Amino acid sequence: MTATEARTELFALVKCAERDGVSTLIHKRDDHALLVPLARFPAARQPGAFPSHVLSAAQRDFGDLITLAAQGQPQVLRRNSTPVAVLLPADPASSVLSTDTAAPPGAATAGGAVNSQADQDSGTTPRRLTTLGDAVSVLTSVLTGGPTFGLPGLDAATGGLQPGRLTLVAAAPNIGGSLLGLAAARRTALVDRRTVLYAASGPNRDDIFRRIISAETGGDYPRLKQGRLTEHEQQVAHQLVQAGDLLMIDDGSDLTAVDIAETAPHMEGLALVVVDRLQAGPQRPPAAVRGPSSGCLSGPGFPRAHPARAGPRHRRQR
Repeated sequence: MTATEARTELFALVKCAERDGVSTLIHKRDDHALLVPLARFPAARQPGAFPSHVLSAAQRDFGDLITLAAQGQPQVLRRNSTPVAVLLPADPASSVLSTDTAAPPGAATAGGAVNSQADQDSGTTPRRLTTLGDAVSVLTSVLTGGPTFGLPGLDAATGGLQPGRLTLVAAAPNIGGSLLGLAAARRTALVDRRTVLYAASGPNRDDIFRRIISAETGGDYPRLKQGRLTEHEQQVAHQLVQAGDLLMIDDGSDLTAVDIAETAPHMEGLALVVVDRLQAGPQRPPAAVRGPSSGCLSGPGFPRAHPARAGPRHRRQR
């Protein structure tokens, strides 16, 4: 597999390494590296032992990481703070894969697969084991790092938005379901000062801006929609323009989930993706995104799906 192909499929390749113990050979010109599960290189679990990268950053700099790995410098891939896979040189004679990091035959490697001679003879995929340390690391990263809706009652009931998870908000039309996604975007960008991608396949950027002003000031949205702002609302609008550089809006009406998945990895420090709204399109999407609804995705990655198209698309920043 080429580095370009692997960059596009990185999240899926890492999941295969985690779940099934699959290793992938990747080449970039004369550089060859292996993306392998941690079971192949348990030393990668040691904090700070090797260069490590969150998946979104690794996807952006993937070509450079392949070169470094091929030169004998292991590159650890993380989901939040948890190591999930590692890039190693493809040369089996490399000193990186020394005996002190490899598990003996038939032993359970740290957080890896249970291997036995029977498994090797039969060609079956070994079972994956997770260490208690992995589970605790995932739990603590969720407790400390996830965005919230900014609505105390809802955050208390749901625990906020869990990193790396798609949160689907389903509601009947015209009852305000998309306002929950807007509340999360507003809280994350304007209060927590973290980057948000607001993918608006329904409302446009002006609708979103008016809704935020209404939420910030308690103003009357129908009046704001007519372009009539009080002096206080004008002051708040001016402050939002200055402080809103972390809220990025893509309001093209032909927006698809593929467009979002291609854009998100290139946004530095992206904490939250809000999709307003998710719709069934010409190609049948996964069940998680069928029907009119809004989605909030915290952390890297996005489902491959096709929301409906309705007109020309332009990327704008507010």
